[in-house]
Amino acid sequence: MFDIKDLQSIEMPCFAYEPTKTFRKALSGLIPGDGVRVWASVRPPEGIHPASLNLEKLEVLSLTKRTLSQNPRCPLCGGRTASMGKGQGLRCRSCRVYDAGPAATGTRPSSL
Repeated sequence: MFDIKDLQSIEMPCFAYEPTKTFRKALSGLIPGDGVRVWASVRPPEGIHPASLNLEKLEVLSLTKRTLSQNPRCPLCGGRTASMGKGQGLRCRSCRVYDAGPAATGTRPSSL
């Protein structure tokens, strides 16, 4: 279950039942801001449950930029550094060398 918003900013709960493994994998690769076209049936409200969409088919129209934030490698041993706390810098997990550098950021390709 996830929420979906249309072009008029109307938000509805959406349920996706798994017809195939690739369908579920495509849904898990989506992030907020991705543009999709959906084919769904509307389930009317029942009791305490609001109206919802039962997803039948999905077409990906556009993907947002995926950013990746990762702590840098140690300059001495190449191991991954870890945060020592807010505003305290980074320390290598292997050789315990202190590094004040910020976390590295970049983009990654979509999994879709």
